Amino acid sequence: LQKDKEEAAAAAVMQKEKEETAVATAAALQKEKEAAAAALVASMQNQEEEAAVAAVAVLQKDKEEAAVAVVLQKEKEEAAVAAAEVLQKEKAEAAATQKEKEEAAAAAALHKQKEEVMVATAVVMRKEKDEAAVVAAAALQKETEETAKEGAALMQEEQEEAAAAA
Repeated sequence: LQKDKEEAAAAAVMQKEKEETAVATAAALQKEKEAAAAALVASMQNQEEEAAVAAVAVLQKDKEEAAVAVVLQKEKEEAAVAAAEVLQKEKAEAAATQKEKEEAAAAAALHKQKEEVMVATAVVMRKEKDEAAVVAAAALQKETEETAKEGAALMQEEQEEAAAAA
């Protein structure tokens, strides 16, 4: 009886040690999973921030390029107008007859029409570039949100598996 009692006590001690080891192992695994999940969330947040910064930089660059293009276009138009004015003045002074004066006026009108077409073209090109930048930014935002959702679903699934395993 004494020997059975001692063996039972030893078995109880071993069972208690097994349970404590199992609890400690489960806690360590849970802690590792939580750390991995936190690292994944931090990494995803960092990627989102980097993507947002890159999108803003692209939009800013496009805006600056469009502004430079507008300034260059305006300078071209001003130079063309000045040249047209000089030519018109010279032609008007050189024109001795009414016919020559009418030809100079017609040339100036044609030049003005060309300038208007160039301005309209520049406006359309800038609008298209702005719209393309907005579409690209929206696509980048959607992709970032989808990545975040997938990461969250993966973390949830791992936590559920850990809970089921524990």
